Amino acid sequence: MTPSPALVALVRAAYDALSSDPAAFFEHHLAEEVTPLIIGTAPDEWWSGREAILETVRTQSEGASGIAVRASAPAAFETGDTGWIIDRPSFHLPDGRRVPARLTVACHREHGQWRIAVWHISLGVDNAVLGTT
Repeated sequence: MTPSPALVALVRAAYDALSSDPAAFFEHHLAEEVTPLIIGTAPDEWWSGREAILETVRTQSEGASGIAVRASAPAAFETGDTGWIIDRPSFHLPDGRRVPARLTVACHREHGQWRIAVWHISLGVDNAVLGTT
């Protein structure tokens, strides 16, 4: 397991693209040799396969203008053709609110380039919501 500056750069580019042109980013960076999976923040956000993901990203990006995603302190590692990224990014909404999130990304190297195989972003829920402490 080796730290991966290339994967840190990939996730930072993803955050920038989520604020501008997410469809173009995912078109270029989604895995093709494996079936990619994106799990979003809402309960029904679970998409599998390039075409389903790209269609959803195109549709959702139309209604998400003004939302910026900022990195916390992404860490990334690789071994062979497998890599992963973890971070605690935050969504910055147009009205000034900040929503903290958690991100895990699994990547696969295809033809010398890192591609996203799994992207999972979630919003933390306080344990009291679940009835635990």
